[in-house]
Amino acid sequence: MKSKLITLCAIALLFDCQPKKTIELDKSEEQIRINQLGYFIHGPKVFVVADSDAKSFSITDEKGDAVFEGELKADEIWDKSGESISLGDFSALTTEGVYKISLDKGVVSYPFHIG
Repeated sequence: MKSKLITLCAIALLFDCQPKKTIELDKSEEQIRINQLGYFIHGPKVFVVADSDAKSFSITDEKGDAVFEGELKADEIWDKSGESISLGDFSALTTEGVYKISLDKGVVSYPFHIG
C-alpha cells in the first residue's frame, strides 16, 4: 500500500512539474468596445477605445470601403478599471449594414450591425 502511495505521489509531481502551456491571444480587437447587439439607424452610435494612443477612426462597410471618418474624444482614465479610454461617435452614419471600426493605429473591431 505504501509503495502505491509513493508511486501516485511521484506521478502527481511529474505532471505538476510540466511547464504550463499558455496561449497568446491577440487582444487588439478588444481595445475597441462596441455595442455587440448593434446600433439603431437613428440612435446614438458610440464606442469606447481602451488603452490606445489612437486619435482618429474610420468606419468601413463589408466591401472594405470607408463610409465614415471621425476623431476620438476625451482621453481619460476610467476609475472602475484604471484603463485610459477615448470615445468615438459615429451617430451621423444612418445607413443600414454591417461595419467595422478601424483605428489610425491599425486596430480593427469585430463586425457590428446598424439597423
